[in-house]
Amino acid sequence: MVYLLFSQKAVPLQCVFHSIRFKVNKGWSKALLL
Repeated sequence: MVYLLFSQKAVPLQCVFHSIRFKVNKGWSKALLL
């Protein structure tokens, strides 16, 4: 039961973390190209 609640909360957190990491990676690639 606790695991189910945790997994439901972990999915949106993973999406947010992934989007932030993706933006950071894009920023780093632009900085390296400049």
